[in-house]
Amino acid sequence: MATLADLMRDHDTDPAGTAVELRALAASGVTIDETPRLGWLINHVIGEKFDRWAEALALLKPICTDSVPAGAWRQLGVAASLAGDVLTAWDAEARMDNAQAGVAIRLAVLERKVEHLQPLQGAVALRQCLALIDPVAPASPITGMLAASLNNVVSALMVHKMADFSESVLKEALTEGAALSRKLWGLAGTWVNHERADYLVSMVANQVGDFAAARDAANAALQLIKAQGTEDIDRAFILLELARAERGLGFDAAYKTARDGALAIAAGFTETWLVEWFATRSAMA
Repeated sequence: MATLADLMRDHDTDPAGTAVELRALAASGVTIDETPRLGWLINHVIGEKFDRWAEALALLKPICTDSVPAGAWRQLGVAASLAGDVLTAWDAEARMDNAQAGVAIRLAVLERKVEHLQPLQGAVALRQCLALIDPVAPASPITGMLAASLNNVVSALMVHKMADFSESVLKEALTEGAALSRKLWGLAGTWVNHERADYLVSMVANQVGDFAAARDAANAALQLIKAQGTEDIDRAFILLELARAERGLGFDAAYKTARDGALAIAAGFTETWLVEWFATRSAMA
């Protein structure tokens, strides 16, 4: 039987095979600490990819015992919400034992649905979630969940093929979502989370035409990497956003310096997906 680590690594390559292995793994059990990741993968593969939310819920129910972490209950709440089992979703929220459990579940549901919504629908749903988040609540395991989900929802809207970034509702939702994700990561994340949150703020600011804010956020991310360690892949993409911001501000020499720096790093990329994603982003810089 494949391990959870195996399935986390390979699930996109063979979703059908992963679904079979997940059913077996759910029956045999995992450690308590692994239950949130198992729940996430069941929802991602069996729920999202195969639209079998009732089955995902049935697999998750026996996993979620009194001793599992809040993240596992959250995944149960997501599956229950999307399977139409409102009472189980409410119970999962209560078991998370946190005032922000409800919005944590709602945001996780939105993560799984946002790419199938019209961009403005997604933006409205995101802003509704933002209104429910307490930005000054004490840090808890829920804080990181909220930060990550905001990052994912904003990122999905940014690449939505039908997004019209002149729409004020969409611009405001993206800007507010990226800013709050950065604030929450500041409470709960590692320095890598912090620099990637700055990157998201920069990317959104560039997209909505706030080039000064984009430059500030990109520079903050680059300074953090310089102070903390080496993240060349991240640095290449951040430099692209810096280049885009400098061009928007009319600083051609700074634009060229940043873009050339990004291209120099990317020359060492070998993985196909990474080369393709860099090409997509560099075409915008």
